[in-house]
Amino acid sequence: MQALCACMCMRTTRVFSKLAERMKAKTGTSSEKYFYWIFFGFSAFHLFLMATMRLYPFVDMPNHLAMATIFKYYDDPQYLFSQYYTINAFLRPNTFHLWFCSLDIFPSVEFGNTIFLCLYVILFPLSVLCVIKKIEGNLWYALLSFVFMYNYSFSYGFVGSIISIPLVLFIFCSTLNFFQKCTLPSSFSLMLLFVLLFFMHALATLFALLILGVCCLVYRKKMSPAGFVSVFVIIAPVLLLVLQWWLSDSASYEGDGLLDSVLAYYKNDFLPGYKLRLGLFLYDNYALFKGAAGYLTGLFFTSSTIIIILCSYCTRKDRKRPFKTHRCFVPVAAFFLCALACFLCIPLGFSGYNYVFERFPVYVFVTFILCGSLAASEKIGNVLKYTIVIVVLLHSGLWYGYFREFNAVNQDFTKAFTDVPEKNKIVGGLLYDFKYRGKPVYRHFLDYYIVWHRGIALTRFIDDRSLPVQRKADKTLLPRYYENMAAHGRYDGRYQNMHYLFVRGDVPDKDEKYMQDYRVLRSIAHWKAYQKDTLL
Repeated sequence: MQALCACMCMRTTRVFSKLAERMKAKTGTSSEKYFYWIFFGFSAFHLFLMATMRLYPFVDMPNHLAMATIFKYYDDPQYLFSQYYTINAFLRPNTFHLWFCSLDIFPSVEFGNTIFLCLYVILFPLSVLCVIKKIEGNLWYALLSFVFMYNYSFSYGFVGSIISIPLVLFIFCSTLNFFQKCTLPSSFSLMLLFVLLFFMHALATLFALLILGVCCLVYRKKMSPAGFVSVFVIIAPVLLLVLQWWLSDSASYEGDGLLDSVLAYYKNDFLPGYKLRLGLFLYDNYALFKGAAGYLTGLFFTSSTIIIILCSYCTRKDRKRPFKTHRCFVPVAAFFLCALACFLCIPLGFSGYNYVFERFPVYVFVTFILCGSLAASEKIGNVLKYTIVIVVLLHSGLWYGYFREFNAVNQDFTKAFTDVPEKNKIVGGLLYDFKYRGKPVYRHFLDYYIVWHRGIALTRFIDDRSLPVQRKADKTLLPRYYENMAAHGRYDGRYQNMHYLFVRGDVPDKDEKYMQDYRVLRSIAHWKAYQKDTLL
């Protein structure tokens, strides 16, 4: 698979080279020519990096790979998926990755996931570049988008949120085009983009609708009654999709309702938990290192971006001109303020959903970059250009080292290691050590058993709200999986009936009594595969 991906990267690089040659002929200055070569060079580098990884250090990635595997082979009689799980992926959000990776054109779900991630690393900087070209900003600031490519959502493997980021930016670009031209093709394309976004991520859909609403306010004086009708036609299909999903999902959810949970949050938890929002400048890129070093790294890249943009604005002579002449400055600034307001105000989580406000720092800084591209001079100095390139180079080098080291450390965690003699048995797991560089990267590694062997394993996602794959077997046959239980010293032997156990880290003395009926089947660094005595 890696050879195929590497071949794809080489071909894509050649495509980028041809595009760059064409753009050379069209651009009037050598500065723009150099920019396109640098931009496509960084794109090709990250494309190669994603395409040649065997394992990705993204927390929830194994969850989504396992769901796609179950979805793809659910009706295959040689596997037991239909006995343990149910699937409900019809007209539901956050299912784009599921459908994409399970396509028959891919030799495996993992290959499909690699293509998925390659699409993201191409589309994310490209979407920023497209918006900057649309608003007629300074192109060099598009390079700063690479600094936020591996943002919080990416490092945690929130695949729906990941792929929705460039689409939200493309929707914003299409929104500007709609309000400037208000043609039938622009309306239809915007409607389709919103529908596609719904299947990628529900929260991103609501955020994009918010941006569209704000743009309606910005352009209200220029809009005719027919224009407002067109907006309604654009959003009607996606609103119907959101409504039907929310009603059906709420009917099956046993926890608190949305309104009750939100009111309770603002009443009891909003102010006490507000300190977490101070991480706005830290969340993106902090996964690179453990502890304080990680937070300082995240702070370095965000502060570097801010300083570069402020310096480029302060060094121009006519500082008031951007606010007066650029017709897109107000909607771009509105986008930035909406992203900042969402980060500062929405709940930490509600009604079975977690990690909500952490999705927005990437939008805050990307839109800040857009504002900077407008506020900067048409031509910026070479010192600023070199600084931008150096910051992006440093960022790329650190993430390259992170990915390569992770794969080197886990080179023995393979399909062969996770193989068990009897495929019709349920596999469990105990994670006494589930962190890499201080982040819970190994939390869902047990799901690779489902991906590689298409067998049944304990997994968390079947008990999470709104995910398309849910449990069918009761909890006596397929126990609920608490992935953090062992690491927190709370294991009580509840998985003693599992025929196989994969254990990461050393079993403490107090838990040895639960392992007396097991023998080590095989072991690698940090991992041991146990088999129950009755099966030996």
